[in-house]
Amino acid sequence: MFPNIPTKARALNAKLVKMWRDGFEQGSLGVSRIMDVCRIVGSDSGEVVYLFPQELRGMRTRANGTNKLIADAFNVYESSVANKDRYRVLDVPLNDFKNDKIGQFSGVASMLGKAAASGPVIDAEELIAGGDVLATAPCYDGKALFATDHPTDPTKAGSAAWANKLVQAGGLTLDNFGLALEAMTKFPSATPGKAVGSRPSHLVVTSDYEGIGIDICTSRFPSGLAGAENKWIGLGLELIVVPNWTARSMFCLFDARDPDERAVVFQEREPMQLVHNGIDPDGAMEYERGALRWISKGMNGVGAGIPHKALLSVKS
Repeated sequence: MFPNIPTKARALNAKLVKMWRDGFEQGSLGVSRIMDVCRIVGSDSGEVVYLFPQELRGMRTRANGTNKLIADAFNVYESSVANKDRYRVLDVPLNDFKNDKIGQFSGVASMLGKAAASGPVIDAEELIAGGDVLATAPCYDGKALFATDHPTDPTKAGSAAWANKLVQAGGLTLDNFGLALEAMTKFPSATPGKAVGSRPSHLVVTSDYEGIGIDICTSRFPSGLAGAENKWIGLGLELIVVPNWTARSMFCLFDARDPDERAVVFQEREPMQLVHNGIDPDGAMEYERGALRWISKGMNGVGAGIPHKALLSVKS
């Protein structure tokens, strides 16, 4: 490996790669747990089409006296997620390298690793935070991830609408949580008269709702109930606080029980890594730009999944 590169340059490469990996591990431990509510899938192409079953929760009954089979297991909705190249570039000036002023770059490499670890998480957080804008997170039904007019059956024109976005005065309160929970459990199925069976597993909140979030998820006798017992304690909700959500007060309910049916899709084509793009101090490319170069890069994407698996409430 690197047969024509001086030992000193190879040593610098090994040092920066190690520091990047250490930073990546530290960053992975410190980032938000928002990925817990995402459907995480691999990818071998620049854009992947995902299929969501319209109705596969029951089996057909074949009529007696017939061998007829109806092929409908692929009656699905389609949605796509595009992979995007993500990168940061680190240049070590040749003069710094030749004068042994390179110790400072080890810290930069560590920060690059932390940025690489947090990048996908930030993408998911931003998609959810802007999920009630169509351009941010379009669903297979032609609506934003969070909308007030999702069609119950997107295959039928004029299908009755349902909402997974609420605007609630007062924001997250015990009463408003109860209303949001009830709305989510009543999300309609494409089969008339039936619900899809959503039930929240996670409560995701902005920082200003952390206290009430802890009460709802973990306190048997929260102060807001004046001594009454918390009837939602049995839900086993997991609380996720997202400090990056600062534009407005909001909370989300997510049903992430089934890893194949979630409201946000995260796909990774190329894992984040640090690669060298010229570390020969005497190389023509390095001489042209006056620096040795490393690139922290990867390819991934986030997109909307199944809107029935999430509800957004924003404070009016």
